[in-house]
Amino acid sequence: MIYEDIQVSGSISISGSFNVPKHASTASANQATGSLFFDTSAKLFKVFQSGAGALNVASQPFTPTPPAPKENIEYLVIGGGGSGGQLGGGGAGGHLSGSLANVTSGSSLTVTIGGGGAPITSVVRGNTGTDSSIAGTGYSTATALGGGGGGGQGGASDAGTGKDGGSGGGGGENDAGTNTPGSGTAGQGNDGGTGGTGAGVQLSGGGGGGAGAAGSNAAGQSSGGAGGNGLANNITGTSVTRAGGGGGGAWWYNNGGSSYGGAGGSGGGGAAGTTGNTAAVSGTANTGGGGGGAGFTSAGYWITDSGTGGSGVVVLAYPTGSVTGKGGIKTTRSDGQFVHTFNESGTFTLGGSNFHTIAPSENFNTLLWDGNGSTRSITGMGFQPDFIWIKKRSSASTGDHMVFDSVRGADKVIITNSTQAQYDGGGSGYQTSFDSDGFSLTSNAFVNQSSQTFVGWGWKAGGTGVSNSDGNITSTVSVNQAAGFSIVKYTGNNSATMTVGHGLSQAPQLVISKRTDATQDWGVYTNASTGNNTTNWLSLNDSDAYGSGNFMDLSNTLLSANQTGGFWMQGEQIAYCFHSVDGYQKIGSYTGNGSATGPTVTTGFKPTWILIKNVSTTKYWYIQDSKRSTSNPRNKELYPNRSDGEATMTALDFLSDGFQIKTSDSGYNTNTHTYLYLAISE
Repeated sequence: MIYEDIQVSGSISISGSFNVPKHASTASANQATGSLFFDTSAKLFKVFQSGAGALNVASQPFTPTPPAPKENIEYLVIGGGGSGGQLGGGGAGGHLSGSLANVTSGSSLTVTIGGGGAPITSVVRGNTGTDSSIAGTGYSTATALGGGGGGGQGGASDAGTGKDGGSGGGGGENDAGTNTPGSGTAGQGNDGGTGGTGAGVQLSGGGGGGAGAAGSNAAGQSSGGAGGNGLANNITGTSVTRAGGGGGGAWWYNNGGSSYGGAGGSGGGGAAGTTGNTAAVSGTANTGGGGGGAGFTSAGYWITDSGTGGSGVVVLAYPTGSVTGKGGIKTTRSDGQFVHTFNESGTFTLGGSNFHTIAPSENFNTLLWDGNGSTRSITGMGFQPDFIWIKKRSSASTGDHMVFDSVRGADKVIITNSTQAQYDGGGSGYQTSFDSDGFSLTSNAFVNQSSQTFVGWGWKAGGTGVSNSDGNITSTVSVNQAAGFSIVKYTGNNSATMTVGHGLSQAPQLVISKRTDATQDWGVYTNASTGNNTTNWLSLNDSDAYGSGNFMDLSNTLLSANQTGGFWMQGEQIAYCFHSVDGYQKIGSYTGNGSATGPTVTTGFKPTWILIKNVSTTKYWYIQDSKRSTSNPRNKELYPNRSDGEATMTALDFLSDGFQIKTSDSGYNTNTHTYLYLAISE
């Protein structure tokens, strides 16, 4: 049976065969031969477009787009803690955990971190912390409430009442005997403790509620209640207790009696002020801990301020198989999950399996210590470093920049602000070992002088190094390909055809080299300004602009010479090679504008460490990091080409997606000048 010229509205279901006209080529088709046909030459179904006689572009082969990967994201959200009142301890921020189901690659979540309640400066109640939350289009919002402020003291009718919140603030005690605690929110926290029941000069406050327990009641008239304990959670891979309540304060002023402030709850709760004019303790930052109540001294004097509430935190975790994300501080768990910790507000973005795969803090870190003048281990790196850069911050005396690496071996030092050859300390000079969580030092003044402050920057490579024969000169290479970093040791022959294997999976963009067996300038070679495999060069030990000539070409496997005379080509050498890695490390350049509001540079991540050099003129090298300068503007400078101690100058802001210059100083921002930078993510 054959039907022709049938018009169908809506959908049609056909069983059996369905024949369409066939034509040997597109040219033989026309309106009369049928609008749907099969091109036997191209072996495609095609649609004839009436009028113009052209073919619909939809005639191309169809390749279905696979669905975007999805993942369940585990979360922990903790609100900001409440501040202590005149007597009552501050309640902890709400503690909320759960999971967002089937979050699609390409989605973004807005992360808001609640602040702790501000301390009081009179006999009033404490201030409630602000909420923390995660929210995204198409996904449920998870909001942890701020902790309630602690109760106060005085004549107002509600002065002694703790405030409600994620966990409630502890009750205070007013002149009428009001001592009611604040209420916690079901599923997020607990009530505060009841305040004392004395009158006049015999007053005490209850402890703030914690996520794991209610605050303790005031004990009689002279002792404040302890803050409620927080709640443990292992979303990061390690069990951590957070959201403890603040301790309640007390006043016992009757013929010289004593007052005893309550202890803070485990998980960041602050202790109350105590006899002897000891100040109330603030809740610990990024735990949502409540602040301690203020209280009075035994002499009847009010302790000036209550404790501030601790800020909140958000932690996200997910399996690493099909998706990865960016935002916050990224780490890994032993079970193969990525973890993102947000200590400040930001955005979490989820991508495919090749999106932002590096956990930055497991490949680079900064440690600070106060020298003690004796042998010691510096810990907290989070990995065993292969490249360590140490600088005394507090003085230029014995203040050289000391560089060590695992390829040359422990205690073999080269100095970035000097041309001198390597010094071998013999195991007892400066740095004695590379350890699983840091490194060990001697008592030497350059690295550990008593009463001086120090910083150490550490990079992870690949251990002691292996032989590499990619070039015509064999090298020893320790490489971390995922992080775009390698350490290369070799002996140069100053030949114009010399090549050395660097071990990376792609061409480096920045190479810092030093001859170790003789006095010679450092060489710095970069294609950040050329944009190809040829390089400009500088010296790390001086402040000169770009030098003339190209002494190194860069490829996926080799460092290559094209003329003789390069610093990197002569004698025994060590070279540190870097290339950009999405979400972890960026080598680039920017152009200054000469304004106090300087250019904004996009890196794709929030930096924790930046090296900057004006390459257009003679200027110092500069290093800024987030451990020495913890908030914007970043202003703690160190200079790789100088032994000077740390200096202070408003320089730049670290942004969620890069950095912005905040000065017109020529070291950072002369109009039209070019600036080289190496930035590493937090």
